[in-house]
Amino acid sequence: MDTITYDWPDKIPMNDKNIILEVTAHVRTDMIMTVDNIRKFAIVPKYGSSYPYGKNLFLYDMDYTPITGNYWQFKLKYANKHKITEKNEIDSPWLKRPEIRYNPDPVMIVAYKYYENDAATIPKKVILNSAGSFFNDPAVIQRMRRKIEMTWWVRKFNDEWIDNFWNTINLKSMVFDGKTYQPKTLWLTHLNSNTIYTPHGVECIELEAEIIHDNEGFNYKVVQAGFNALDSDGKYRQVRIDDEGNYTLDKDKGIPVTEPVLLNKDGRLLSKSAIEMMKMTPFYTDMRYLPLADWNSLAIPKMKANLKFMGMK
Repeated sequence: MDTITYDWPDKIPMNDKNIILEVTAHVRTDMIMTVDNIRKFAIVPKYGSSYPYGKNLFLYDMDYTPITGNYWQFKLKYANKHKITEKNEIDSPWLKRPEIRYNPDPVMIVAYKYYENDAATIPKKVILNSAGSFFNDPAVIQRMRRKIEMTWWVRKFNDEWIDNFWNTINLKSMVFDGKTYQPKTLWLTHLNSNTIYTPHGVECIELEAEIIHDNEGFNYKVVQAGFNALDSDGKYRQVRIDDEGNYTLDKDKGIPVTEPVLLNKDGRLLSKSAIEMMKMTPFYTDMRYLPLADWNSLAIPKMKANLKFMGMK
């Protein structure tokens, strides 16, 4: 019968904030084991596994010596994350800090608002011509978003999850590289997984992602305006304007408008007076066209990244 016995220490030694715990274990097997297969043996602890009698301690180093072909002695070293070194990160990549690169991501958008003055912090003023109407050719401007390219490592990952997360926006707030991102402001545009092995033959998964961050989110936002409006019965009618500058939905009055007029959130005229409508704040659509997903299963590390490259590639 295969067995493993441990010489557990009576207490965990402390050294400032660092903890190193050495444990001796003996493994007896029914079969003769070689150096190549003893470390993969089912009852042998695996790199990164938790110390069973303490919190936040992980196996980061292991030496093994054959006493006989089916009797082995193991020297196990557990440590908390304060003691993880470059060597340990190679042996246990899932404990590494993520690698992140930040790059600008310019996008062309139609501008509907502008900064009213130098003291304004948010563009609130609607872009209209000097007569108070929308421009026939709306302003198309370049706005900068941020592209986040990230690599991190996990113990397990199901490749079928890629389709669940790819091309989604974050349902909940996310924290990575020490920064909090609000819901619906991150768009996962690329996700790939690769199986890698540590020098000790331990399997883990390397994840690569490309994420677009936009503080304004990714919903479709445009001025509520059109050539038709809902009447009091909830029917669409063509908007017309009479000689006195008033909008009407009566087909027997006035003439059809030649440019879109502002609507409220219910699809009705924002005002019947063309003059008054020029002074009113428009309503905007807020329509989500990307699926939502809870990204927690991606296990993106929250800690500060090891590597950051700012600017263009």
